[in-house]
Amino acid sequence: MTVRLALKVLESSGYIVTTRGARGGSRVADPESLVECWKIWMQKHAEDLDDIFELRLTVETRLAELAAQRRTEQDLANIAAAIARERSAQDWSAIFRSDVDIHKSIAQAARSPRLERAMLEARAEFFVPVNLARFETRQHQVHDSHRAILEAIYTQDGPKAAGEMREHLLLTKDLTDRALEAAGLKPHGK
Repeated sequence: MTVRLALKVLESSGYIVTTRGARGGSRVADPESLVECWKIWMQKHAEDLDDIFELRLTVETRLAELAAQRRTEQDLANIAAAIARERSAQDWSAIFRSDVDIHKSIAQAARSPRLERAMLEARAEFFVPVNLARFETRQHQVHDSHRAILEAIYTQDGPKAAGEMREHLLLTKDLTDRALEAAGLKPHGK
């Protein structure tokens, strides 16, 4: 019942399209519809963006530091595999899924379920459904920053892992601000 209700809310908001029949089901709406839904949401909630990034900075830098201290060889393999998927991703949805996998694998390596949950909740509050190809000159920087975080976790350098995560999130904030500007929305605080 809860899943059905959630699907109805997503459908009424325009995020998914539901069809009936043998080949029916729910699927993500086309990118243009997602961008329009995102614009409407951002017009109402843009002031929340700084708070969401502040929470992510606080939680995810600590997760990276803990991951460097607590990681196992399997954790390193999981993070590296997620980063490899990011490099080979061809469209914005694959890039977005890879990014989620990278951050989730770092959080799992930290062995802190509550911090992991806080990170996932903060990420769920906001995403940018735009084609990242517009910012392809910066996309390599995102990938390189993920690699730098992995290197610090690999060498078990907690402060460096936290610092690299901080730089990565600041880059993400900059890209988000650019997406807002490209969508004709003024980033909060500018």
